[in-house]
Amino acid sequence: MILMTWLEFLKQLIKILMDKNYWIDFWENYGRDSKGKDKQIQVLRTLNKNPISEELWDFTKSFISSRFPILPQDKVLDLCSGNVLFSNYFVSQGAKVVSVDISKDLLNEIEDTVNIQTVHSDIRNLDFEPRTFDKIFLYAGIQYLDNKEALTLMKNCFNWLKPGGIVYIGDIPDLDRQWEFYNTIERQKIYFDNLLNNISIVGNWFRKTWFENLSSYLGFEEGVYVSQHKRLIYSNFRFDFIYKKANE
Repeated sequence: MILMTWLEFLKQLIKILMDKNYWIDFWENYGRDSKGKDKQIQVLRTLNKNPISEELWDFTKSFISSRFPILPQDKVLDLCSGNVLFSNYFVSQGAKVVSVDISKDLLNEIEDTVNIQTVHSDIRNLDFEPRTFDKIFLYAGIQYLDNKEALTLMKNCFNWLKPGGIVYIGDIPDLDRQWEFYNTIERQKIYFDNLLNNISIVGNWFRKTWFENLSSYLGFEEGVYVSQHKRLIYSNFRFDFIYKKANE
């Protein structure tokens, strides 16, 4: 009986380790296979499987910049940057950007090699000097971390920020609105089938109160929940959150 218990433990451990690599394998493979495709398709920013329009992309950037203004000479860390679409926008506002992604193929889409430094890495393994960045940006990427990993990353972000710096976490799957995403029989079947295999087609889901309580725990001056505008393509089940570090 003890031997069987130990074997079951090993099976579960292997399963957990495999699950940890699921999204790494997905984006490495997808990044390679999507080369040459539409820029929005490369990062799965699609509506009904079609890339969002230039008008909607401009609106997305405008919505974010109204809450996350980039100033000339800002140094910005763009986490899970994909093919650096947001990084390009930050550069157009006068920033210097460090773009990090697990997909080397997506990072190779870079055109501005002067103002954007690319780092091919898992965001869980990053190491920067304290007080390196004015702004940190993570859009549609937090869901690939479990709660402990997300906490560790946010703790690192606090240390990497300069005083007065801002962290913008965008497109967070909202656990309280999970069934607004799984809103058809087909999607619900996928959800329950994947649940048996301990995976999710979206990733980890969070509550806004988790980020609110995390703010004071980490020492941020404030943490602000941002409700997405209804024009944003995933606004029915996602939200944004902003942290600000106090000036000294």
